[in-house]
Amino acid sequence: MTNGIDRLHEASLDLARIGQLSVWGIFMQVLQSSQSGIERRFSFELSFVLSGFDEPSQDLLVTEICNAIPEDDPIIGVGRKGQVGVMFELSGNCAEDVMLDAARRVLAVLPEGSYLHEANPDLVSLQEVANHLATTRQNLRLKNLPAPYTGGLFRLSELSSLFEEHIESARQGDKRYKMNVEDALGWLNASFAAQRLNGLIAAGLLDRRTLKVSGLQSEVQS
Repeated sequence: MTNGIDRLHEASLDLARIGQLSVWGIFMQVLQSSQSGIERRFSFELSFVLSGFDEPSQDLLVTEICNAIPEDDPIIGVGRKGQVGVMFELSGNCAEDVMLDAARRVLAVLPEGSYLHEANPDLVSLQEVANHLATTRQNLRLKNLPAPYTGGLFRLSELSSLFEEHIESARQGDKRYKMNVEDALGWLNASFAAQRLNGLIAAGLLDRRTLKVSGLQSEVQS
């Protein structure tokens, strides 16, 4: 039986064919790590658009979301009218499966008709990366960074592999590359899956309410 990661892989190949993602963007690193069975930590945020939400029910909504994710203490933001953002710190073998499972559980307690808007981390500024790595933007520029994707924002998935080298450089005493990479690994680990989910949404291949992938017979399972 084809599992969730295989079906998302097929959808990503479709995206690559129509130019929505590069071939590199198929995220073979994530596929390989998920198949290895090694459990990893993922730090990510999912944003949802609410349907039929009224202000007095805000506290109840926050409580229900927390109850839906009992193994985590998610940070919930309801500052934007008609939207809710949930930050997670979860573990699993596959980032995509972890994200989709969390999205399903949150959607189950949101008002009917609500849907997944986007996944993060994906597009980030150098300052945001520097904050997570406890370093400075100047320190980041010591590396040959890829070109910004848009408006000065970078694809975090394209930066992640660069920081693996920083760990070894820092361990060897190179103060130029001193940064808190290991504490940011959960955030970096989630970047490949976040980009892919956003690509599926943008291409209309992922139903944002049911989380089913278009053209595939069964729902993506975690």
